[in-house]
Amino acid sequence: VELEKQIQVNPSTVSPPGSGCTAGVRPVAGTPKDIRDHVTQMLDLMVLAMQCDATRVLTFFYENTVTGIVHSFLNVNVDYHGNVTHHGGDATKLANYATVNQWIVTQLVYFMNKLKAIQEPDGTLLDNSVIFFSSELSDGDAHSHNNLPVVVAGSAGGKLKPGRLVQYQGEKMANRFIALLNAVGVPTTKFGDDGTTSIAGL
Repeated sequence: VELEKQIQVNPSTVSPPGSGCTAGVRPVAGTPKDIRDHVTQMLDLMVLAMQCDATRVLTFFYENTVTGIVHSFLNVNVDYHGNVTHHGGDATKLANYATVNQWIVTQLVYFMNKLKAIQEPDGTLLDNSVIFFSSELSDGDAHSHNNLPVVVAGSAGGKLKPGRLVQYQGEKMANRFIALLNAVGVPTTKFGDDGTTSIAGL
């Protein structure tokens, strides 16, 4: 009920009469002005959807690769893509990069804590879920995919062993997705262009 009330006071998404809808044109803003409020609302909706079994698959995408968002609430007063991720080794930009990324990780923690607080007959909602958290790049400046940090949380009802640091050398991301699909009951040995086997050790 509280979440519904919050959403109802977001700016209106209703277009002016007769304006219709134009393909490829973003709708009128209907989200909170503060990105923090928007993220919280989206994560809370995701938790409710899982708790109610309205869905078993969720995707949360925080901004896009070339976002110009300014995280002024973190005292990072420049755009994220051009002046943070493209750091060129500059110490100030690297510090801003770390600050924003640390905040993004706190949102993951918020989401996991909400799932952990929901008890199910055979564990918590977090115990019975799998969360994959990562980025498409390990370093935005170099556009590098090497040493890509990945967080896998939840235990898929006991099929995964969380709470560990596992390092892989030269392993394909697609093989990790095969392992996660298998853990949630989707048997497969192929994913994307180069996924051919389930990664071991998860």
